[in-house]
Amino acid sequence: MGSTRSDRAAVELAQLSLASFRNSDIVGRLSADTFVVLLAGSGLDDIDKALHRLDERIDQRNNTAGVDYELQVDSYALGYQPDYHADVEILLKDLEAQMSDGNGGKFAYESSADIG
Repeated sequence: MGSTRSDRAAVELAQLSLASFRNSDIVGRLSADTFVVLLAGSGLDDIDKALHRLDERIDQRNNTAGVDYELQVDSYALGYQPDYHADVEILLKDLEAQMSDGNGGKFAYESSADIG
């Protein structure tokens, strides 16, 4: 995928993410192909529902006539542990470690603790 197409895909994914999550959630881009969403005050069911909404929007977009590439997303979820995650940086490092374990597309919940 060329850089122009990659840039378009990143913009589309950002737009779909913003439409899928609540206004109170934080959507950020960590790298060219990695986004993160912090869902404050959410339990595991809320996370599942939000990711399902994102998946539905991506499927709808991919099934639209005339698209010249498909968006594909691997989703990971990590629960906030207030005794361990002193700041967001530690939480993101744990998430990066989980992603590098090769659990693509699987939800690995570390904790059911809510942020907030």
